[in-house]
Amino acid sequence: MPALDNKTKEELEAIATEEEAQAEKAQKEADKAVANAAKEAAEAAAAKAAADAAFAKKVAASAGTPVNTVDGELETKLQAAWIQNCIRMGYNTSNPRPEGWNPFN
Repeated sequence: MPALDNKTKEELEAIATEEEAQAEKAQKEADKAVANAAKEAAEAAAAKAAADAAFAKKVAASAGTPVNTVDGELETKLQAAWIQNCIRMGYNTSNPRPEGWNPFN
């Protein structure tokens, strides 16, 4: 810091102002880089989700299984089993079946 020893107060203030401007510029560039990285990460996540969905459809199509469909026959069997369970346990048979309840597992 010996170079600063011979500076006047005005010169030191000018140097400080210049360094502050450089710091603000660097901060703006860093903020822009962070925003770009976040945008790219969001785009990558969306692309991965789309690729996963396409892969799932491709696998289901090759297996001959429809994607995201409810088996009506299984649903009927589950409801009948739920009613029998309600009768056996002494519950009201109009109680809704809990999501994921499956006695066949």
